[in-house]
Amino acid sequence: MSENIDKISRNVYVHYPVNPPTVGLGLNVQLNLINAKHLEIENWQNGEQPNFTLKINDPKSIGLHDFQEYDVEKFVNDMILACNLILKKAAFSRHTSDSTRSVVERKKMPPPKSEVEDTPQGKKITITEIVQITDSVHITAGFEDGLDENEMLELLSKIRQVKNVNVSTNLKVNDLRKSLNEYESSMSTFERLSIFKNLFSSLELSTNYDGNDRMGFDLDKEVNTITGVDTTKIEDYRKFNARTKHIDRNKQDEKEYQEGLNKLGEKIIYLREASQKTIIARLKSL
Repeated sequence: MSENIDKISRNVYVHYPVNPPTVGLGLNVQLNLINAKHLEIENWQNGEQPNFTLKINDPKSIGLHDFQEYDVEKFVNDMILACNLILKKAAFSRHTSDSTRSVVERKKMPPPKSEVEDTPQGKKITITEIVQITDSVHITAGFEDGLDENEMLELLSKIRQVKNVNVSTNLKVNDLRKSLNEYESSMSTFERLSIFKNLFSSLELSTNYDGNDRMGFDLDKEVNTITGVDTTKIEDYRKFNARTKHIDRNKQDEKEYQEGLNKLGEKIIYLREASQKTIIARLKSL
């Protein structure tokens, strides 16, 4: 079945990778949409996980030429991926927390209001989600993020280029495609350790996209060269990733694993940044 070629509308969910919606934190998110000509964001819905309607105006002019259902869904997914490579704190997903794992029981709260404001920098949208965790305690987290449509469209074009290449004739592009798939998975899952492992795989694959099979400090050094993230941080992520793959042999192994779990939120923040910068550098080199 073909779709209207003038405009596409799809529901998109928002969460914070470090504190996914299942942990019971409310969200107060301000999103700045910059240079928007093809994108519109409407119908903010508040609840356990914020969501909105993403409208794409004139999709043909930005690369969608086949309007069969499969092709449209693939195009929207690639656009969400491009957005997630730009966003610094928020993560867009087409999955709710309910669709991937059970949700912690919460008491229902009256839906708060959302506000939309037009500014010279773009459209500012404030989403407020308040979750009652106990009879008397409320926890609300907040952050601001921005999305530049021009940058997103540039990345979207590169992503579609990578995904449409015959991988049997270009093994390097195959590694970059795998890296994109791992990053995409990290943005639509809600369990911290899985997010970390997907992000590290994404970083490793994109770093070695140039055909060099870097390991150990060579990998840390190359990531530092591309992203500026300190080699000691990359080494920490690499060693913790290895620890998650091996059975604890002694108390020291168990201690290191537990310490890594306790700092997983911080690791995810910097690891996402490193993965984003590396993937974008590789895409722009095509």
